[in-house]
Amino acid sequence: MRYLVYESEMEWQEHPEFEGVLVKVLQSRRDHGSMATVVMTRVPKGGEVPVHVHEGSDDILYIIDGMAEMAIDGIGNFEMQKGGCLSVPKDTKHRIFNVTKDLLLYDVWAPPTI
Repeated sequence: MRYLVYESEMEWQEHPEFEGVLVKVLQSRRDHGSMATVVMTRVPKGGEVPVHVHEGSDDILYIIDGMAEMAIDGIGNFEMQKGGCLSVPKDTKHRIFNVTKDLLLYDVWAPPTI
């Protein structure tokens, strides 16, 4: 297991499903033996993350910078801005939309998705 990873050492990669979204996988079960997946995610102004579900995993998002909205099925819509932390219950549909300022966030899934 790799215990310390620096974000600055990681390269941005295209998200495998969402066009225009970039990710850096900081921790994962697959690559690090971690019990959570930790990803830095960048969504450009005008971009979006379409409706999706993390089956069996809670999704916790900490907003480093930017502004957008998130819709969480059955719960409501939330403004995403710097310093906010959102929790999406496992198996719940959600999406990010109305990105008015480039969005940069940490995204944690537990148990790990990858």
